[in-house]
Amino acid sequence: MDQRNWAMFTHLSALLGLITGVGFILGPLVLWLIKKDQMPQVNEAGKEAVNFQLTMLIAFLVSWVLVFLLIGFLLIPLVVLFDVVMS
Repeated sequence: MDQRNWAMFTHLSALLGLITGVGFILGPLVLWLIKKDQMPQVNEAGKEAVNFQLTMLIAFLVSWVLVFLLIGFLLIPLVVLFDVVMS
């Protein structure tokens, strides 16, 4: 497989988190750690995917805290939708 396919898989593996609940960071992280030294394009894509998923995790946690102020109920679906569209 070429670098572009592996780079694509690092981004698409984040969508596994929607199915499994835990794959959103682990998928890109594992693929990045395995292929980062062999393929420069996968190294960059993996960094981007892991960084984005960590950002989405922080946004989700902030939204969850804001549930107690009744703002989080609106933010959680928006964060999840943004994560799905941008992943």
